[in-house]
Amino acid sequence: MEYLKQKAAQLPLTPGIYLMKDQHGQIIYVGKAKNLKNRVQSYFRHNPNHSNKVLRMIFNIVDFETIDVQTELDALLLECQYIQRYHPLYNRQMNYYQNYLYVGIVADEIVLSPEYRTGFWGPFRQYKSLPDLVICLNDTFLLPKTNHLTRLAIQRQLPQLEDMAIDQRLKSIKGLFTGRSTDYFQLLEARIRHASEHLNFELAGKLQADFQHAQQLYDYILRRKTFLKQKELIFSLPITTDENDPRKKYYQVSYGRIIQTKVADEQPDFQPPKQKNSHLEKAEVDPTDILISYYRRFIQPAKSRKV
Repeated sequence: MEYLKQKAAQLPLTPGIYLMKDQHGQIIYVGKAKNLKNRVQSYFRHNPNHSNKVLRMIFNIVDFETIDVQTELDALLLECQYIQRYHPLYNRQMNYYQNYLYVGIVADEIVLSPEYRTGFWGPFRQYKSLPDLVICLNDTFLLPKTNHLTRLAIQRQLPQLEDMAIDQRLKSIKGLFTGRSTDYFQLLEARIRHASEHLNFELAGKLQADFQHAQQLYDYILRRKTFLKQKELIFSLPITTDENDPRKKYYQVSYGRIIQTKVADEQPDFQPPKQKNSHLEKAEVDPTDILISYYRRFIQPAKSRKV
């Protein structure tokens, strides 16, 4: 432990990632830091707030390696890249992109697929909650394979479905997964009201949870859709902690992907973006989400203050 403390004390105060290794040299955890020295040192100090998981990880750390980068955003993206490459034992987020799912409609049935298929939407990282959403969608829109007892119950809850053609129902389902107009939330609210009025509070609670999960997914789809539609975004980040250093790192983003970066005193000229890229691959979902989140949290508010 003393060796690790001394090694951490020599780290720079710059952004980067750190790779925690066990006695076999295996990477067991990848983390990112805005300040490498402070972050890595925190693991080797007594901290009552450390969880049991973190304590177990620290117990197994024999050595670590760090990689310096120029900005916090670079650290976030490199952390994701290394997690996806090495699948460290103690990383949970971004470690299971192979499980992400695509959604489509085949023969009037909602289908989840681990692989991209023409006409499918995604990929979506919410692979754990998607099967439950599909069940609720199937029931709420009374798709053909709905079982008889469920069909009778839904017909009492949603008598208006009699006037909704199957094509309209499928269009509404598609709207949910493509960030367009959908009747799903109105229908689900009607089911919640019906359950509450008939004192079936257990069902009302379950449907309310289904509503919240679907709303979170829909909001996520809208954010991603808006970001991926933008042909070009250019923004900059400081590359040092020295306020007197005028240099910045400029990022050129096109249709959700970083296509070029440059370090300069002022905004450089970038080549115009080429045509729109194809659909996102599974491995691109997490980096894209990082970029969207960082842009919304730090870049857009800063631009708004300048207006």
